[in-house]
Amino acid sequence: MCEALDVGALPLVLTVEEAASVLRISRGAAYEAVRTNELPHVRIGRTIRVPRAGLLSLLGEVDPALADGEFTPGRRDSNGQRVGVGEA
Repeated sequence: MCEALDVGALPLVLTVEEAASVLRISRGAAYEAVRTNELPHVRIGRTIRVPRAGLLSLLGEVDPALADGEFTPGRRDSNGQRVGVGEA
């Protein structure tokens, strides 16, 4: 049957294919979700990565690394300043 997902074992960023596997959707469906911005992602050059925190947020889960109050990479307040969890 279905195995429980150990979210702590996921890398901080996943490839689109890895995210598709976690979501149990096809590779094509995952790229379509990226294209329509349904799947949180970042582009670095021609590379697309799916942040673990964004993927878990999409699923309604809490990232274990963020639950401890660690810094959220890339999170900024309305003035563009980097902020940690709970500071915005």
